[in-house]
Amino acid sequence: LCEIPEQVEFIVVFNKNKHDVTFAYDATVLELKAHLERISGVPQSAQKLIIKGMARDTATLRNSGIVKGGKVMLVGSKMDDILAVKSAPKEILEEK
Repeated sequence: LCEIPEQVEFIVVFNKNKHDVTFAYDATVLELKAHLERISGVPQSAQKLIIKGMARDTATLRNSGIVKGGKVMLVGSKMDDILAVKSAPKEILEEK
């Protein structure tokens, strides 16, 4: 008999958009980032998750302080935005 892992429901906020997420409570933050990449378009390497301070990739959601109904802030740039900045003419970047 296969045991279903305990799930936790929480909200991820990214660019003023709220995403309802249900995920395994003992999954790592890195596994959550892989899931959020599909939802948000932000590559894992460009993501920062704010739960109760900065979340470590190796920590589980449980150990990171995620609770049912809790809120997680996703900070990061989509790949298109990253590439646009990298390919922008140097003069435009220097004006900012």
